[in-house]
Amino acid sequence: MVAIALGSVALGTSGSARAEQITLSAFDYPPYMDESQAEKGLFCELVAAAYQSVGYKVSFRFYPLKRSTQYVIAGTELGQLGTEWNFSEEARKNSVKSVPLFYYRVQGFYLNDHFRSIAFKTLKDLKGYRLSVIRGSSDAAVLMSHPDLNLDVEEVTTMEQMFKKVYFKRSDLGFAVELSGQTYIAKHYPAERQRWSMTGDAVQGILASVVFSKRYPDSEKYISAFRAGVQRIRKDGSYLRIFEKYYGAGKVPDSVWEIDRKPYLIPKE
Repeated sequence: MVAIALGSVALGTSGSARAEQITLSAFDYPPYMDESQAEKGLFCELVAAAYQSVGYKVSFRFYPLKRSTQYVIAGTELGQLGTEWNFSEEARKNSVKSVPLFYYRVQGFYLNDHFRSIAFKTLKDLKGYRLSVIRGSSDAAVLMSHPDLNLDVEEVTTMEQMFKKVYFKRSDLGFAVELSGQTYIAKHYPAERQRWSMTGDAVQGILASVVFSKRYPDSEKYISAFRAGVQRIRKDGSYLRIFEKYYGAGKVPDSVWEIDRKPYLIPKE
C-alpha cells in the first residue's frame, strides 16, 4: 500500500511536473504551531517535510481552535494539525480520519515557591487546586469530563493568559504540552525560570496528528500521500533533525517516535 501511495504522488517531485499546493488549518500553540514564525513551528515543519517528500507543497491557515475544528468537520478545510480528541466522538466516528505524527504529554506548570510539589494520578487528586487550561482544547475536555468532581477549571483563550494566572497566583496549575510550556517560560520569564516547575504526572499522553475531513474532495488521496511522507521522513533523518531544532541535539524524548503508542487519559479516580 505504501508503494502504491508513493507512486501515485511521485510526479509531484519530477522536474517537469509542478508540485500540487494544499492548505491545512492550524491554531496558535507555540512552538508547535506559531503563525508569527516563518516556518510556522515544529508541527507545521514536520507536516510540510512529510508532504514535500512525496511531491506536495503545504501552506497553513490559522484559526481559533474551535473554528478550525468546525471547518474540518464541515469539509471546508482539508485537515487540521492537532489531535483527534479536539473532535467530538460523533465527528471522530463519521466525519474525520486522523494520521498520527508524534506522541506528546500534557503536564501541569506551577510556581515552586507557591507549592513545593504537585503530584496527581487521577482527576480526583486535582480537587482543591485552581486549574487553568486553553479553551476548546482536549486538555479542557479531559479536566471537565466528570462534572460530579466539581474541579475548579477555568478556560482561557491564550497561553499568555494561562501562565499569567499562574504567575499572579490566581490559578495553581496551568496545563500545556511539555515543550510548549517550557518554551513559553524560557521566552517570557527568562529571569525567573527557576521559580517554575513542571509536574512529572500528565493528564494526557496523546498522538499529535493531522485530522483530515472525510467530506473534503479527494481527501483519501491526501491522506495516503501524508502517510507515505511520514514514513519517508522518519527513515531519512528529516524527522529527527526537525525535532532537534526545537529540543536541542540529543534532547529529543524517545517517546515522540511512538506513533503506535496507545493514548493515555488520566482516570477519574
